[in-house]
Amino acid sequence: MSIPQELLYAQINNLIDELKKSEAENARLKEQVERLTKAGDFMANRLMYQGYHLTIPQWNEAKDKYPRRV
Repeated sequence: MSIPQELLYAQINNLIDELKKSEAENARLKEQVERLTKAGDFMANRLMYQGYHLTIPQWNEAKDKYPRRV
């Protein structure tokens, strides 16, 4: 009992399409993480100059807890 070749090609093409969608979503999420991290860095720097001296070390500690994967 074998699977028709057309069905196999259809399944392969569906898997390739899903992979492309997943890769696009992954790229979008990486960009979003990068933007949010930069925004957090900026906010922490601004707060430090407004007298919140513990902000930078706490922010850096939080970022180190969940390192970004590139």
